[in-house]
Amino acid sequence: MAPLGLVTEFPAKKPQLLIPFDTYADVETWVKPVEVIRQAAIALTEDAAMFKAIDYHKTRTEDGEEFLRSLAYYAEVLIQDSLVGFEKRFEVYSHTPTSTTTELTGNRSIGSMLLGARQSYQELTDFLVNLVDTLGWEFHWKIPSAGDLVPTASPYQLLYQMICKKKLHDVFYVPVLTPPVSLQKQAYLALPELDSGIERVTSDAPCGRPTMLFVSGTFDLSHIFFGANETAWGELTAVSAITRIARDIRLRHYVPVAMEAFKALQRKEIEALAELENESGGASDKEDLVWKARARAIDRMRSDQSTLGGEKEMGIALRPPTWAINQGCYLCQGMMEYQSPKSWNENQRRKYILKFD
Repeated sequence: MAPLGLVTEFPAKKPQLLIPFDTYADVETWVKPVEVIRQAAIALTEDAAMFKAIDYHKTRTEDGEEFLRSLAYYAEVLIQDSLVGFEKRFEVYSHTPTSTTTELTGNRSIGSMLLGARQSYQELTDFLVNLVDTLGWEFHWKIPSAGDLVPTASPYQLLYQMICKKKLHDVFYVPVLTPPVSLQKQAYLALPELDSGIERVTSDAPCGRPTMLFVSGTFDLSHIFFGANETAWGELTAVSAITRIARDIRLRHYVPVAMEAFKALQRKEIEALAELENESGGASDKEDLVWKARARAIDRMRSDQSTLGGEKEMGIALRPPTWAINQGCYLCQGMMEYQSPKSWNENQRRKYILKFD
């Protein structure tokens, strides 16, 4: 089917923090969201630093402009407004230590946690000021107001979309299914080293970045699609609610056709399961039947008119920060029909497909 269009902008929303509590014990429940704010500030600094290190700041491009607009929204609204909200609510507890020592906070007070978040945010703003000052073109850094149009994608997604597109075009001379494999480890991207003064995000910490990236395209790379799952905000739900809306809007045109493909896949799985149960006479293991039914359903979706992909497309799922290559999930394999540049044995496919519930 013809490629569908993404919705690249949505009206900016501001995080609405609801922080009720009556006792000091309630205060401690907000330590984790405050740490998410700190990690998100560090992550945005990393992203901005990588943008500059690759020299994307020297020449104006539409992708570069979109990245900077997303960066402004995340930094000035999603992170800054959340931080200010917590600072105001917890001011009275600023010097009260946590009651227990935890891996996350040690003996730090909620006030010191907020101070750490504020320091990381200040480092972010200092870097952003320098970045904008050194841009090779005129860019108006604007703090979005509620309702202003802002990008639906996160800075991280937009940054690595630029990096991956360049990498794919750089390796275009190699055989057809090789280019996506060139993305399967971040080391293959040959990214520059960041300054030693740039703090790094704690591994696997929720920080407003997606946890899975997806690259697909035609064999000749004339069309490349770059996607990501939801950004991870941990318990900072006031922000995750907004970025979830943004992603839903971004994929708005895909939802109706995706639902048709999902229903078709469900029907084929149910039909295949009934066939297998009849063939086995009830003697087979239930898990084994489900695996075989899903494998059969995936194969039958290739001829279904609702399928979203096509035989002339390839796709690869990547998991940051190592960029380890992943199989497509059951829905991806069943609904989108992309060819994978990497082969998986039956046991690997079975385990992964059975993860879907």
